[in-house]
Amino acid sequence: GDRSIIRGMRRVATLVLASLLLAALPAQALWKSFKTSAFTLFYPQERESQALQVLAVLEGSSGYVEEVLGYRPRRVAVVLTDLGIQANGLTDPVFRRILLYPYSPSPQAGGSPGSLGSLESWWRLLWIHEYAHWVHLDMASGVPRGLRALFGNVLAPNLFAPTWLHEGICVYVESAHSPYEGRLNDGTFAAYARTLARERALP
Repeated sequence: GDRSIIRGMRRVATLVLASLLLAALPAQALWKSFKTSAFTLFYPQERESQALQVLAVLEGSSGYVEEVLGYRPRRVAVVLTDLGIQANGLTDPVFRRILLYPYSPSPQAGGSPGSLGSLESWWRLLWIHEYAHWVHLDMASGVPRGLRALFGNVLAPNLFAPTWLHEGICVYVESAHSPYEGRLNDGTFAAYARTLARERALP
């Protein structure tokens, strides 16, 4: 009765107080960053060791992506952010940032390595794919480049390309890096294609 109501109110008050204290902390107490010539990597302070691993991958793999696509993009912010157990990343060209989620695909996380192709290094596969998105979406020259400079990436020309082109480029780049990594080197996807071809349902 009354006691359970009082206990519930105390819990709510404790949560509100904790939220206010966290909000009062300066941002630098919760987040840190590494800055290189091409990136600024933002990460929660408790993930510093993981951020160092990611930074090594960024520095070691970005030149490969730029060489394959023939373009060196502008500086980009990279955010190591935790969205639970989701294994993925997100390239946001409008706000010029790439989000990397810290969990690799596994049966415990509700997926399997095969769902994203063969894996030698999850961070490398994820970064190469997301950075290929950024390099592709940042490309612009001539009048489109001028419009992008005036109005931001909402008018980046490659933003209007079809999804199959966006993803197709990135899957190619992720798979060309190593014969043992990427979706084009995964037997699962080759089997899908053969089955669709046999059934005359290949797109």
